Amino acid sequence: MEVSSYLHEVTERVMLNDHLSEGDIFSIFGFNGDGVFRVTKLVKVRANCLHLFVYDGEYSKRPADTELDSVIKIPVWIDSQLSREMSLPVSRKLFSLMRPVYMGTRPLDDMELNGYRQWCLTGGGEIVGSHVSLDDEIDKNSRVYGRIFFSFSMPSFLSSGLYFLAYSVKSWLLYSVLTGIAFGAIMVILQWGSIRRYRHDTLRKISASSIQFHEIEMTSSYNEAFELGVRALSDIKSCHPILIDRKGGTIEGRVRSSLMEDGQEILLVFHKSESGPVGCVVWSESIAGTTTVDMGRNLLNVNTIISHLKSSSASKEPFSMDVVDNKAAKPESKF
Repeated sequence: MEVSSYLHEVTERVMLNDHLSEGDIFSIFGFNGDGVFRVTKLVKVRANCLHLFVYDGEYSKRPADTELDSVIKIPVWIDSQLSREMSLPVSRKLFSLMRPVYMGTRPLDDMELNGYRQWCLTGGGEIVGSHVSLDDEIDKNSRVYGRIFFSFSMPSFLSSGLYFLAYSVKSWLLYSVLTGIAFGAIMVILQWGSIRRYRHDTLRKISASSIQFHEIEMTSSYNEAFELGVRALSDIKSCHPILIDRKGGTIEGRVRSSLMEDGQEILLVFHKSESGPVGCVVWSESIAGTTTVDMGRNLLNVNTIISHLKSSSASKEPFSMDVVDNKAAKPESKF
């Protein structure tokens, strides 16, 4: 499905204050660093943080809207103390990194407010993720190149060793070692050259990893920034959106695999910052999780999207505000 198919109806609702509201329910991914989906409700929306009530239950796939009422049922065995432990104040940025997708809105239950009341009574404690920085997640190039070298040199060493042995080649061990070293070094050089080729001056830190990400602040309004993100996917060759959720601020796209390269999965998440600008994190990684050499393709994807967001935001072109949410059935994403 093309990006243009999501940009066909004028949005009648104008967001005057905030795109998030108390009582909004979202499916989220990666809560507590795990690899499962959960469901959460916003019990308090503030400029600097969001107070969540995370329901009991883990899901291997993102729950559908039709399952909303069943997944938010609070078990009878959950008492006031447990309900407080199910509550958490998080920064808007951290919430966006959980890739929230809007499911619906329901009235707040008294049990769901216990954690927020306790937080207020203690003077408003620490906000989780208030100082989160993606720079800490950037992998060192020495480690990346080391993984590339060994992931290619060892299989090459073993296969060439068996070949030389089969044909009774003298000094087969030496030739096998040299073959492994040569092949590993070639793949390191290919990845290094690709990263150098696609390096962008605006990206402060560059890793040679096949997982690339960057964050940017935009002076546009939240709705305008989100629309730019949807349109930016069309700048990526063979990229198709698989999830667009304006209220949650989550956009997922996928580049199909080809004969010459693995496909990529692309993620954009948006959040409103307390200081005013809209924050956006752009992420791209190969669909095959074991890929170590992507020939710079993921870095190129991130560069292309960042360039689109910066140039379009600076141009101050008029916006149609015609982004609609995608709630259709879609392929499962690895994100």
